Amino acid sequence: MLRHAQDAVQGVNARQDDVVQNMAVLRVAVDGVVRRQDDVVRAAETLDGTMAGLVKRQDDLVQVTQATFTAHNARANDIVKLQEELAPQVRGLMQHVHETDAERHQMQDAAQQQMHDVARTCDTVEHHVTDVLARQNDVVQQLALVTEKVGEVAQQCAALQHETQGVTRRQDALVSSTEQMTLQLTGALQSSGAVGERIATAEKGFEALRDECERMREQTGAVRSAVQLVLDALHGPADARTLPRTAVKECALRMSDAVYLAFEDAYRGDETTITQRLERYLAIVKHCVTSPRDRILDLGCGRGEFVGLLEQHGMLAHGVDSNRHAVARARKHGLAVKHGDLFAELAHARDNSYAALAAFHVIEHLPFAQTAHLLRLAFKKLKPGGVLLLETPNILSLRVAASEFHKDPTHVCPVHPATLEYWLGQTGFTAVAVAYLNPFSSAESSGLLHAQLAPGTHDILRTLDACIFGCRDCSVAAYKPQPKEIKP
Repeated sequence: MLRHAQDAVQGVNARQDDVVQNMAVLRVAVDGVVRRQDDVVRAAETLDGTMAGLVKRQDDLVQVTQATFTAHNARANDIVKLQEELAPQVRGLMQHVHETDAERHQMQDAAQQQMHDVARTCDTVEHHVTDVLARQNDVVQQLALVTEKVGEVAQQCAALQHETQGVTRRQDALVSSTEQMTLQLTGALQSSGAVGERIATAEKGFEALRDECERMREQTGAVRSAVQLVLDALHGPADARTLPRTAVKECALRMSDAVYLAFEDAYRGDETTITQRLERYLAIVKHCVTSPRDRILDLGCGRGEFVGLLEQHGMLAHGVDSNRHAVARARKHGLAVKHGDLFAELAHARDNSYAALAAFHVIEHLPFAQTAHLLRLAFKKLKPGGVLLLETPNILSLRVAASEFHKDPTHVCPVHPATLEYWLGQTGFTAVAVAYLNPFSSAESSGLLHAQLAPGTHDILRTLDACIFGCRDCSVAAYKPQPKEIKP
């Protein structure tokens, strides 16, 4: 029994130890729970702070949202007002679009009509081209006939030249015989005074004979010039040989080169005077010369005054003229001048290759069709910004138109300044400047402006004097526009 009690006590002690151990474990667990409870409290406090911040941000977001909504409503109201204001403009724009579509349809219809017209025009042109080709064949046949006649003319010219040589020999023999007879008469006059009257009569006859010889010499020179012109026409370039009849008809009317050069010396002025007059163009040409390699061509340069003036100022200039004697004189001065046709010289030049072209007192020697052709060629050969210089008799002066112009028998067509200015504009030139040069002196004019007249009459007389006399020459400077200035 005691044993059982001891066993029970030991069992109780063992269980008590287990309880103690369990209590220690429980105490440790309680301490953990307490610590976790403290962490939860601190987390709850942190969560309360976070929730307060979120609530505050939510309030701020509500305020921002309300402000945004208010601004959006205001902008929506503005957009509605703007739509109301733009509605009439949109309706007008739509109406304009409809009108534009209608105009576009009209333009398309008009363009189609123009295309039909162009097609008809092309058919007409094709018909004309066919006619031209047919006429060209006729011209070729006529040229063949003309070529045959050229041979006949050549034979006639050879016979005429042979006859001229015979006339020259007979003229020389006649002059020699006249001189011998003059010597004989002089001796007879010294030996006998009784036959004085007869000798005087004979001397008059010999004077008349000498005049006749001089006239025959002049005629012989004219015949030689005529023969030379015909030979030039026969042996010249192809375009000259196509018009032998014209050369034969005009050869007796044209002056020889030497005679015309002397005519210019007498009536136009000496080289020094002409050079001084041409100095006014230096500034114009220098403005257009932008490189030392820029070239200037003087068409119909004559004695070469303008070429020499440009070379003196360091510019690259050359000239062309059809007068052999004038070219020879210019070459004696070392000038770059050649004998030839100005149209051929321009036609062979490169396009856009000249800074300046000059044609002083040239166009009045040409039919107007050739003048228009010259303007077109000049426009083609000038570089953009280049200048064409022209000078011609001023036919606005009655004295020039009625008298001075007709001194030169080679003048063909007077050109009115307004006509020349208009034709230059049609060709494509811009900034056409017209000037009037070389006025008549007071000694050459009426002199009424210097007379003692009633007040108020001088203005009338000044206008009248300018109309009757005024300036001898008209000058024109026409510029080829730069590419951006050329109208499409």
